[in-house]
Amino acid sequence: MPQTSLISELEHAISSRDPQRRSAVLSSVANLFTNAKIQDENDERLELFDDVFAQLVKDMAASTLAKLSGDLSAAKIAPIKLVQQLAQHDSIEVARPILAGSDQVSDETLIHIAKTKSQEHLHAVAKRAHVNEAVSDVLIERGSEHVIQAVTANVNAKISERGFGNLTERFSNHDVIAVNIANRQDVPPRVMKALLSKATDTVRTLILNSAPPETRQAVSNLLKIF
Repeated sequence: MPQTSLISELEHAISSRDPQRRSAVLSSVANLFTNAKIQDENDERLELFDDVFAQLVKDMAASTLAKLSGDLSAAKIAPIKLVQQLAQHDSIEVARPILAGSDQVSDETLIHIAKTKSQEHLHAVAKRAHVNEAVSDVLIERGSEHVIQAVTANVNAKISERGFGNLTERFSNHDVIAVNIANRQDVPPRVMKALLSKATDTVRTLILNSAPPETRQAVSNLLKIF
């Protein structure tokens, strides 16, 4: 679509309630953004695109937003307000691509999602390539067992002292989560000791059998205490 025609369509789409028209213009703007190949976060066009998207995505169907989310999920630079908006969408089909693939979701947004959104949202956050301690603390406090399994299995999720304490208190006898905790390279020695002290014999055996060769002897030595 020529740029002058797009601008005209954009003006009409923003004021229109016709979902098909708005969806078509949204697709054109998304293509225009992709073709712009913005490489600098300070590029003034980025804010312009953000403002345009903000107008177009209002009341847009989830299926349309899900496609937009998928298109933007791998972008190194994307309209930042739009990314936060899509990540927080109530529909997991819209939010998941951004939560799974975009590194532009802010920690503030991730914490808000962890505190307020569905367990499916929390699970997507738990599997991200990078999860900081403030985010994982909320995931551990609020997440289902499915979420906890994901965050403890994620080697790129940082877990705080508080988080580890919460985990050992609640999941020392959970066969999957306890093993996940024990196999983490960042688990503090005192946490490992607390985990083993609270675990059942069955879980202790699972932890020992799943321990990597370089830590198996240390685990075995700890088990002799109990």
